[in-house]
Amino acid sequence: MRMYDLVRALSARAGGGQIVDRPAEDDRWLFLGTFREDYEKYYTRLRRSLRGPHGPVRLLITTADVMTELMFQKKMEFADFGYLRRVYVDDVGAQVQLLPDNAPIEAAKEKIRNPSAAELLLGTLHQLPGPHIRSVLQLGLVSADVDRHLKQHIQSLCMKPTAQTVIMSPVRIPSTVHCLFSFYLVGQDRWEYLSKLIWNARGTIPGRAILFVRHDEDVLHIRRKLRGLGMNAKLFSEVYGDGAFRDKWRFLILKESEAFGIDIPLVSHVFITFAPSSWQTYLHMCGRTGRLGNVGWVYTVADKREARPVRLVAEDLNVNFVRHVVNQDLTSYSEVDIDRQTRDPQLYGLDPQYAVEQHYEVQTENPDFAYRPREFFSKPNVNKDFLMEDYTPVNQKQRMFNSATTLAKDVEKNPALVLELHKQGYLNNNMRPTKKLKRDLNHKISKHANSPLDPPKRR
Repeated sequence: MRMYDLVRALSARAGGGQIVDRPAEDDRWLFLGTFREDYEKYYTRLRRSLRGPHGPVRLLITTADVMTELMFQKKMEFADFGYLRRVYVDDVGAQVQLLPDNAPIEAAKEKIRNPSAAELLLGTLHQLPGPHIRSVLQLGLVSADVDRHLKQHIQSLCMKPTAQTVIMSPVRIPSTVHCLFSFYLVGQDRWEYLSKLIWNARGTIPGRAILFVRHDEDVLHIRRKLRGLGMNAKLFSEVYGDGAFRDKWRFLILKESEAFGIDIPLVSHVFITFAPSSWQTYLHMCGRTGRLGNVGWVYTVADKREARPVRLVAEDLNVNFVRHVVNQDLTSYSEVDIDRQTRDPQLYGLDPQYAVEQHYEVQTENPDFAYRPREFFSKPNVNKDFLMEDYTPVNQKQRMFNSATTLAKDVEKNPALVLELHKQGYLNNNMRPTKKLKRDLNHKISKHANSPLDPPKRR
């Protein structure tokens, strides 16, 4: 309601015709509907605005449950209001509550069976319009408490769940840089795993190697740990001074913030010891090697639980992840196993995105269905173009089947019966069944004494 008053105040301050094509005193283009139990009244008023002198409602401020009620219960005609161009959801973090990791299975099943109104709305907006509407529909989700898990969940609700082809991407990694990924088990010491991995790859390290660590880690402790494992790793302050790098060093411990604005010479390998938070971070660390046409290798070493986020970052840069996962001995894993362990879970049940996926499959198989002139729903008082479910009673279907079987046997015994059926209007000129034949098959044969559908009389 405060948002409604704020929009009215801003429009009045701007003057008539500045925000919408309406007079200054006419604010019927703005509609407020916040109570779910009054959605029928809102629907009536919205439809009534179509007959107004200046046009229908253009901005609807409401809640997610009211919007879903309008779409599912009343099947509101958005085509008459024009294209649905923007949907803003405020406080999406509070409206889409995620279950904790230790939530019981029954709670997770109930969450999938009965999603929140905001989840249902976001998952439904992408299956209602056609492709020409999806190209102009924009979603604005505003919140101050969106973490990584909530962001992934919202993306799964609001994005098309099919692979997209990137034609010209400015974020591709150069072909001279080879990206490899290795994951250690939960509870395994990270630095021992890294030192053994580097030892096995020592024959392929012709130059220097940079070891990127997290920004909040103690580099002195990491250096002491690595030196205890036999690796003479140095800090940035030990190899750089007076504006130049000292010559004698092999391994450098570095934070990402320390690598900005400097060009470290003779770097052939980069070891990232954590899961990158974004493709920008990953691309920046990869750029420390493979310069001036030289070949470089980038190893990402992380916890096995972080394999899926690492894959998402790699695929954002068009890096083939499943083919480049190696173990501690630099042996590649099976692509099928890696893909099964790190891909997104399959959609099922009443997940809103599952209906979206089914809708896209139908549009792929039936292109004409995807480009219908309707915007959201079929218009009233027109012929139905959808295949409705058949609710014919079983006993009626059985009676029609018995009548059709009897008629088929009579035609097989006496083919001249076909001419009599055509004469009485049961068959058209193409000798196909008419509605009259289908209607009479529904009745008992004994009711038609003079009908050719009657069984032959016994003599």
